[in-house]
Amino acid sequence: MKKSRLPRSFPDGTTNVLRATAITLLLASCAATPPSKSYHCESGARFEVHGGDDSVTLTLPDGRPHTLPRVRSGSGVKYTDRHLLYWDQGGGRAVLAGSNHGMTHCRVDSQR
Repeated sequence: MKKSRLPRSFPDGTTNVLRATAITLLLASCAATPPSKSYHCESGARFEVHGGDDSVTLTLPDGRPHTLPRVRSGSGVKYTDRHLLYWDQGGGRAVLAGSNHGMTHCRVDSQR
């Protein structure tokens, strides 16, 4: 009995499209997920921080996301858009200020 052979390539460049799709999916699955931190403040308020390096996205008690760019800081790491300030002071401590969000004495609940 003769073995049937599958074609080595598909017509019209389909092989290249399939390869490109496979590579794209593989690279997308390798992308690092930015760490997130969940904070609770002395006032009872809570907020989450996602990302790092050049910018962070905050999810405040009102549920709306706010993306802040990183700015120079003498100590800790600061992110601000001139309306809202997130200042990671290290050691699990942070300050969130501006736009009626004066949350101080905030501590990390968890890091994911």
